[in-house]
Amino acid sequence: MQTRRWRDLVGRLTDLGHQSDALERLRAHLQMDQGADGIEVELHREMAFALGRSGAKVDAALLELEELATVIRAAKDPSVRVDGIRRFNESRRLALRALEDLKIHREAVGLPRHKVLERTYPIPPPWPEDEEAGAAGDTAEEAAGRTRSC
Repeated sequence: MQTRRWRDLVGRLTDLGHQSDALERLRAHLQMDQGADGIEVELHREMAFALGRSGAKVDAALLELEELATVIRAAKDPSVRVDGIRRFNESRRLALRALEDLKIHREAVGLPRHKVLERTYPIPPPWPEDEEAGAAGDTAEEAAGRTRSC
């Protein structure tokens, strides 16, 4: 509130043609303050954009997992299934890393609570390696669990 009063005072005196060292000093102070406000707004905007980009990386990783789960479930050829499971589990590790990076990023900007991230970005469990040699497709229960997770 005091800054607004000072801005009004400087404006009134400037409009009247008043000149003084105090007026120039206060005008300079208010310009620096305004510049600091602008920098602070820009920093907040940049932090928000960077956090959004970190979240988008997790979203992209989750979408890749969804796509790979679809490929695995549809695979008729065992070699395609084995490759899909291998790629799914590797992509899952990358998704976990992206989520961890988001957590670190959030902590760096002062947002320490991460429970919301676990709900927002649910990383599915690894696809069991022993299914690599199994029959194509999941049981209905397995498919439902992975569909919810992916």
